[in-house]
Amino acid sequence: MKETTLEPLLERLLALTLGLEKSVNDAQEDPDVWVKILEERQGVMDSISGMLANGEVLSEHLKHQYIEKAYQCDQKILPILNKKKEELATKIGQLNRSKTVNLQYQGYGNIASYGAFFDQKN
Repeated sequence: MKETTLEPLLERLLALTLGLEKSVNDAQEDPDVWVKILEERQGVMDSISGMLANGEVLSEHLKHQYIEKAYQCDQKILPILNKKKEELATKIGQLNRSKTVNLQYQGYGNIASYGAFFDQKN
C-alpha cells in the first residue's frame, strides 16, 4: 500500500529526468527550459525525501524501475551541463575583458582626427 503513494512521484521524477535529457541534447532548446525542469524535478525529489523520512519504504523493484534509470540519465546529462557551464564562463570572461578594455580606453575614442597637424613655434 505504501508503494502506491510513492510510485507516482517516482514516475514523475523519471519523466522529468528523461525530459531534461531530451532538452539538454536539443541544441535549439532554451536553457531557461532546463531551469524550469530542474526546479520541478527538485520539488519532486523533495517530496520523495519527505515521504521516505516519514516512513515510506522504497522497494528494490521501485529502485530498479525508476531510480536506476533516472540515475543513468543523470550520468549522461551532467557532463553536457558542465560543458555548457564552462562555455558560458568563457564567454562571460571574454565579455568582462572587453568591458574592461572599453572602460580603460573610453576617453581615447572621442578624438576626431582629420589628418592635420599644427606645429606651433614660439
